[in-house]
Amino acid sequence: MLLQPLLPSLGRFARVKYEERVVPPLSWWLAGLGLVVSVAVAVFAYVELWLAILLVALAGVATVVALLGYTLRIRVGDDGLRVGQHLLEPEYIASVEAVEELPGMGEHDSFLILRPYCKQQVRVVLDDPADPHPAWFVSTRNGERLAEAIQGLVR
Repeated sequence: MLLQPLLPSLGRFARVKYEERVVPPLSWWLAGLGLVVSVAVAVFAYVELWLAILLVALAGVATVVALLGYTLRIRVGDDGLRVGQHLLEPEYIASVEAVEELPGMGEHDSFLILRPYCKQQVRVVLDDPADPHPAWFVSTRNGERLAEAIQGLVR
């Protein structure tokens, strides 16, 4: 059905127990600003003023869109753990723990939703034999709080 993607899912109306937006740090925004400034220096020297303004504005918009697009939204509600567009329902969660480092190559088939600027992750072990991933690793800024919220779903 063509209209089905436009209809709201029931998960959007679930009671939210934890919500977090993991946005890029200030250093990434400053690097983006540096990129836009370098584009400005390059184009203002060689093209007409109106075109230079247009190109710098486009570079600025593209930088902001890229950085905002890299934002990770995490939500724990009655419907389960939602990370971006991915949903893990409570009945498939076996255990959860906050971890500081990723394990070695022992879990090479885990589902990774990571951001390089986050030092903490939460490891969610799955209890679903049909799922090809034994665990999810999710980047977060509040590992203990996220792990507690997910653990509340399992009980």
